[in-house]
Amino acid sequence: MDLPSYQQILAEVYEDNAKNILVHQGEYDDEEIAGDDKHPDEIVDQHEFQEFKGSRQIVEVPTNIPKHVDGTKHSITYERDVKLRVINIDSRFRTIPSTVYPLQTKQYIFENGVPVFYTSNLPDVRSSDILQLNALSTNTPTNFLYKLTTPIKNVISVRVSSVEIPNTFYAFSKAHGNLSVRICYPSGQTSKYFVATIEEGNYIVDTTANLLPSNLILALENALNENPFRLTFNVNFDLISSTLTITTSIGNFDLDFLSDSIFASRVSDWGLGYNLGFSKTVSYTGQSSYTGTSVVNAIGGNYLFLNLDPDWRVLTHTNYDTAQINSFAKIVVRQPKNTVIYDNGMNLLTKEYVFDKPTTVRSFRVRLTDLYDEDIDLVGQEMSFTLELKEIMSHTMYNHYVNIDAITK
Repeated sequence: MDLPSYQQILAEVYEDNAKNILVHQGEYDDEEIAGDDKHPDEIVDQHEFQEFKGSRQIVEVPTNIPKHVDGTKHSITYERDVKLRVINIDSRFRTIPSTVYPLQTKQYIFENGVPVFYTSNLPDVRSSDILQLNALSTNTPTNFLYKLTTPIKNVISVRVSSVEIPNTFYAFSKAHGNLSVRICYPSGQTSKYFVATIEEGNYIVDTTANLLPSNLILALENALNENPFRLTFNVNFDLISSTLTITTSIGNFDLDFLSDSIFASRVSDWGLGYNLGFSKTVSYTGQSSYTGTSVVNAIGGNYLFLNLDPDWRVLTHTNYDTAQINSFAKIVVRQPKNTVIYDNGMNLLTKEYVFDKPTTVRSFRVRLTDLYDEDIDLVGQEMSFTLELKEIMSHTMYNHYVNIDAITK
């Protein structure tokens, strides 16, 4: 018996497979699909779906889809609807005295640039002309009013983008109350004393610069040796511990840093003794030599506060007496003395105030203060900084912010 060839075997198998497939597929064509296998969006009756249901004689106008107004910064139209205004403020070009002092009950109005006090029968003037201010007004590089030539309307935020402040303010000054120390001699005789006072300014602490007038060690030693008792004092600085020692070979004496201090009630920065390392707010008595308990601090404050308006509160600072100071921005002092403190806004400190609703900005009440809310004295130098104001330019964006403000209230 002849066996089938390989091609014949393939042909028979192929014929059977093709036949079986056709039959098997035909069975599925007539089979009803179970409901579970149907897609949820599948049309049950396609003919009914394609049939026209409306009237061919009436023209139907489709309703307009309500537009979604995206007022966020990620919106495509945000850059078009919001305009960025950049303003450079220089204290050289300040205009009128500042009115940043606490409000009083007295009422003033400006006449020819001079505040005039009225007790009754106020003249008929605009309410914006009537100012409530302290009788004391200033016009310094760190406390002034900067008035815009043209008011900027519909402002939604103000941001400080750069700051240029000369680091010329003194670490030792009368305003800080850290220039003098009282020496009682002999020890225990509080009625017999003299006051040693150093000059206002900035000092360095360096034992290798003994001949420089800016050396704090030399300045303090000279001030102590200028005394009516003809006592000789030695001031030594330990390079390892960074502490200061005051000694005399005549006998025991008392160190009193508090009697002449104007900030004796403070916990820190209460006088010259705090800067010299005598951090304890007590009198040092009964010794011929005294060594500070902490390192000498001739640097001063580590940061400053910039204020643009009393109501623009971005940062809150709490003092030792739980008194809170609100400011617009915190400026970190990184540069040494007699250089420019430059802040380009790239650090992690927030320097932007966002208004609850579009606001008109007419002026800025600029103040540069220390951590105790005292005005900084730049000793004749001028400061400058840059502001970025975002102004709404479209009616749609304006309504968006107004509606958000109405919802949140």
